[in-house]
Amino acid sequence: MGIYCNPVSLDTPFKQDFFRLASENGQIIKVRGITDMKDYLEKFDVSRTEKHYGVCVASNGPFDAAGIAHPRNRELAEWNVPDQRPKSFYVCSRSWLVEQDPSLEGLLP
Repeated sequence: MGIYCNPVSLDTPFKQDFFRLASENGQIIKVRGITDMKDYLEKFDVSRTEKHYGVCVASNGPFDAAGIAHPRNRELAEWNVPDQRPKSFYVCSRSWLVEQDPSLEGLLP
């Protein structure tokens, strides 16, 4: 699932709630799926705003995993393959992701 995001302020393994709350507070954009994610990312690419990434939060039973789509096309194609895990999709700025998980600074272009 690309590069993983592990928010440092997260006291629980449930990243679904963390990302949902961030989207409800307007910090990130929750999208309906891969197609919406592509549309948003292309819009940000064209407008040349700060670099944005797609994030997929998948529930793996006892924990959630938040993967960042990098490299983008390969990861979005893999995420588009159906599986049984509940997933949520978000569009996040690079600066917000690095603020949540400083280890991403050297990993995200």
